[in-house]
Amino acid sequence: MSLNVNEKEKDDPNYRYKMPKPELEYQGKNQNTYTIIKNMKKFADLFGHPSYCILKNIAGKGSRFDIKNNSIKGTLSYNDVLNRLYDYINHYILCPKCLKPELELKVIKNYLSCECHACSAITKLNHDNKYKKKITKDLIDWINKNGNIKRNINVQVKTNDELSFDDLFE
Repeated sequence: MSLNVNEKEKDDPNYRYKMPKPELEYQGKNQNTYTIIKNMKKFADLFGHPSYCILKNIAGKGSRFDIKNNSIKGTLSYNDVLNRLYDYINHYILCPKCLKPELELKVIKNYLSCECHACSAITKLNHDNKYKKKITKDLIDWINKNGNIKRNINVQVKTNDELSFDDLFE
């Protein structure tokens, strides 16, 4: 089962931008519990973003995380992880104008800006939140090292196997 990338379109079964559900595992006892996101690499590949930025956003302020194990110190519920993932998506994946996940993140004059391939809007990403500024700085450093982050959301098209090409024109 998959989820829609845009949280506001979660009830639309025909929404074409999909992502997998987070797969969580819990390890440890008492004070040493960890929440492990088993499919973090899928999210990083799907969004085209470094996994440590996504994991840092999900971990939140003051929480420790380990990028090697994709783990966060403490026990986070499925809804907490999903809400924090959608928070990251709303800030760095969806276009602020048209809300489509068609962004290409670029660094222009040491600022993170995005160009939407759906509506052609160019927007400077500016965050007042101190924690979001740290994630934005990490993304800027990653882009300077590896190049622009281009959209990588796979569009899932449902096909009908019963119809052939010739059946469409009869």
